[in-house]
Amino acid sequence: MRKIIGVLRANYDRKYEKVGLWLAICGMPNVGKSSIINQVRMVSDLENKRGAAKATASVATTKGLGGFKILQSPLMFLVDSPGVMVPSNIHPEIGLKLALIGLIK
Repeated sequence: MRKIIGVLRANYDRKYEKVGLWLAICGMPNVGKSSIINQVRMVSDLENKRGAAKATASVATTKGLGGFKILQSPLMFLVDSPGVMVPSNIHPEIGLKLALIGLIK
């Protein structure tokens, strides 16, 4: 997580100073997007380092987009998104297996 913050600081452009830099994290359901946000916040320079994104083991915990401050200097935010699946026709057997392991409903 410290490497992630180092890369973000190294590639920060001063033109974002007033509003901060907004980044988005997205991926398949139940892969740990909210957990990554919370871990980045824990190693950041924020005064309040508690976890902000709700992270649970159940499917579809994140219902909508949510922005969380991850760095104070330089100002950066990370947007958490619900899980996204590539639209396709999933074979019923594969869909059942994904549901059994908790990846989709």
